[in-house]
Amino acid sequence: MFFATETGWEDSDIIVQSPIVSESPNQPKLPKAKGTKRALLVEGGGMKGAFSGGVLYAWNRFLRPNYFDLVVGVSSGACAAAYYVSMPKEEPIKSEKALAVWYRDLSGRKLISFLHPFQGKTLLNQEYLIDFIFRKKVRLESETLDRKNVPHFVVAVSNLHTHSIEYIKATSANVFDLLKAATSLPIATRGKHWLNGKLYSDAAILNPLPIQDIIEAGYKEIVVMV
Repeated sequence: MFFATETGWEDSDIIVQSPIVSESPNQPKLPKAKGTKRALLVEGGGMKGAFSGGVLYAWNRFLRPNYFDLVVGVSSGACAAAYYVSMPKEEPIKSEKALAVWYRDLSGRKLISFLHPFQGKTLLNQEYLIDFIFRKKVRLESETLDRKNVPHFVVAVSNLHTHSIEYIKATSANVFDLLKAATSLPIATRGKHWLNGKLYSDAAILNPLPIQDIIEAGYKEIVVMV
């Protein structure tokens, strides 16, 4: 985890380069910075999301999501960020259950198994992850995302039509489909997911760490979770 401020990166050993991708004039972009101009970027990378989940579990007690004006989730980091943003106040029991998802519900062969293709499932079972865990067992309270006391939460995804990154605001109506798109990878899953008439995939395919876009949107204090 590292920070960007107006004076530069606080960890001088980290050099960030953003890949060049084609842009569409109609693609959803990040909102321009307002207020405190603070942003949180939560990266994913499969089970690396467990690290983000652990940090955000601690932050539920000490650093509320509304400290930030913008929260950006990438890949599995979007899953951890969604639980964090959906708990605007301290929720010890709920946050503990969200953390337990990573070491209890996603371990073993229920999420990932080489036997899944023989059972008519994808290698990484998104239906188990999103439709069962997030919707039912450890329910992500999606209605909270529509409230005014939570930061602007967007999920980064790859538009497979324009080959560009899009930042789509998570709402109670789209968050579960959005998380399916954000965790869609070739081979491991079907590699794509339909959302609003477009095909999307994991943003990490094009840019796993879109820091430059956040900087260009005017945010001055950026916390990056990797």
